[in-house]
Amino acid sequence: MNNYSLPADDLPPENYTVSDRFLTRELEVCLKEYFDAECDRHDLENANKKASLLGPLLSRCQCSITTNADMTTLVIRSPNTFTNWRILDNIIEIAPLLEKLAIAKIRVFSPFDTEAPLEVRVSEMDVYQYSG
Repeated sequence: MNNYSLPADDLPPENYTVSDRFLTRELEVCLKEYFDAECDRHDLENANKKASLLGPLLSRCQCSITTNADMTTLVIRSPNTFTNWRILDNIIEIAPLLEKLAIAKIRVFSPFDTEAPLEVRVSEMDVYQYSG
């Protein structure tokens, strides 16, 4: 019995074909390009403010977007501890850019995979905000 509320035509396939994998990869690449464009737009709007520039910060990292039937995720791998802390410090600025693209989760890996990755849902970002 199918518990999904979507019509059968709108559900993901049970078995992925080569074409499905290709289209999924194409979608991930397009989402990454749009995310990069949103980062550039953010940086232009905040160039005169004390906000940090996301583009140069994220360019130091290995970033990708993954999709599956459940969720779309921005994956960030930091090259070193300093950059990792800067990413974590700016995660609240990154989240609204992802919301526009319907990306639901951010996963930040520590350098050298020394610890479990931090996973944050974009919809829960208000929990991490504080007034300074």
